[in-house]
Amino acid sequence: MAEPPRLQIEEGQVKALEEQFREMIQSWLSAQDQCARMVAGFETDMAAVAQRWATACEELNEAIELGLKSLGESFEKGVVLGTLGWTFPMNATIPECKKLLKLSTDIRSADEAFTCYYTEYDGGRLKMLERNLLKSRNLQEWKPCLEEAILDLHDGRRRSCIALLLPLVEGVTAINFSAPQIQKKPERDRFFRDKLAVVEPGSVSEFVWRSYKGFVEVLFQQIDFGRPLSRPPVLNRHYLLHGRGIAEGNLSDCLRLLQALHTIIALTEPE
Repeated sequence: MAEPPRLQIEEGQVKALEEQFREMIQSWLSAQDQCARMVAGFETDMAAVAQRWATACEELNEAIELGLKSLGESFEKGVVLGTLGWTFPMNATIPECKKLLKLSTDIRSADEAFTCYYTEYDGGRLKMLERNLLKSRNLQEWKPCLEEAILDLHDGRRRSCIALLLPLVEGVTAINFSAPQIQKKPERDRFFRDKLAVVEPGSVSEFVWRSYKGFVEVLFQQIDFGRPLSRPPVLNRHYLLHGRGIAEGNLSDCLRLLQALHTIIALTEPE
């Protein structure tokens, strides 16, 4: 029987194969080393990023604490804000709040400060306020009236806007806070006493509640019609409801009612 043909490999071919194999091994080792360096570099970069992030968070916390401390120093003035006809602006930043409080020294200056706040930058803050109100879960029942009020505001029908918003503020307050007689002082006193009893003294929550209390006291203040009558200095439900006068139809009254609605939903809707 004939022998099968043998595979003939020349010595040069063997050396060439060995060289190719060595090159493959070297390439693999080089790639492995490169991957190790990349992983080490990535870990170093991530550690640096984590350190920078931790430092930034610490600085941010310090800034927030300083800002809240500074805001707390304006607490008593913030309480007075309600008596000037304005609730706490829930969309405002701490610097914006401080500026508004600083500018609001009386009713007129408060109206000017808040009107400027909502109309500057092409009315961007007012647009954001309107969007927040329209998407609020607690205002869906009143959304058609709210939409009409906003339309009236932008069309210049400010008295119509006020006529729609004024009962809205009362109704939303009464229903969302289960305070059906909020327009009566004994009910208001009891309501705010209970609310303020459960908030932390000196907190931002107390700040907001007290500004809202001052606003409600002014808005729902009873007027003695048996005495010589003059127009209340701030928008007043009793005066308008009983036809002792008409709303002035100014922009600030529309804005104060929209902002009050936003304060109400911020106090009733969880974040």
